[in-house]
Amino acid sequence: MAQSNKDYPLVSFVLVAYNQERFIEEAVRAALRQTYEPLEIIISDDASIDRTFEIARSVVDQYEGPHRVTVRKNAKNLGINRHINWVVNVAKGEFIIAAAGDDVSLPERTESLVRHWQEGASGVFSNASLIDSQGNSRGLYVRPGYKHKRDWRTMALDGTHGAWGCTFSWEKKVFDIFGDMPNNIFSEDAIIPFRCALLKGVSYIDEPLVKYRVHGGNASFWAQEESSIKAMIQLGSRIMEF
Repeated sequence: MAQSNKDYPLVSFVLVAYNQERFIEEAVRAALRQTYEPLEIIISDDASIDRTFEIARSVVDQYEGPHRVTVRKNAKNLGINRHINWVVNVAKGEFIIAAAGDDVSLPERTESLVRHWQEGASGVFSNASLIDSQGNSRGLYVRPGYKHKRDWRTMALDGTHGAWGCTFSWEKKVFDIFGDMPNNIFSEDAIIPFRCALLKGVSYIDEPLVKYRVHGGNASFWAQEESSIKAMIQLGSRIMEF
């Protein structure tokens, strides 16, 4: 798969990070091990104040594989939505795969997501394995057999898109058509799945393609298990507000 063509289009694997020096090396190495080609990998640090960027750059400096890789850092912190908007706008791939600096993507993740996208969907996501801060297994994100919501009508009737951002991917034309995400939405997975459903729909892979790390510092509301009750209520209020 040395060249981009109809069967193997250029894909952008976007790894966004912020203050994740404990986990970023494993996340970057997982990105570099993706089996799909041609693949553009963009590792983007959102102005971390720890060593996240330096560690990521060090790993990439030693890389001699086939993927084209870019490591960069924002001059100031943008937050999740502005950061995703920026990276998607500079990505050259037809399909965008998002990854976080504290999670681990399995080598076949990109290949599996692209295959399902090409079968006819604007967005694709998968199950995930849960791991703790030490990398120990804590089961699956959802039980096998999860029934996802493919179209916008079902999402509207149920009042939820039923997808999750930690494994989500989408074709770049979603942003070409709808534009950037608004900044007053809590996170990207509050809007991108629904936009995908308005186009060709959302597909689901019922197998874990990501190791999702639960460590108390996640952006996901439910994963804040180490937060105080007060912090949980404040976070929940922010989500409900938008």
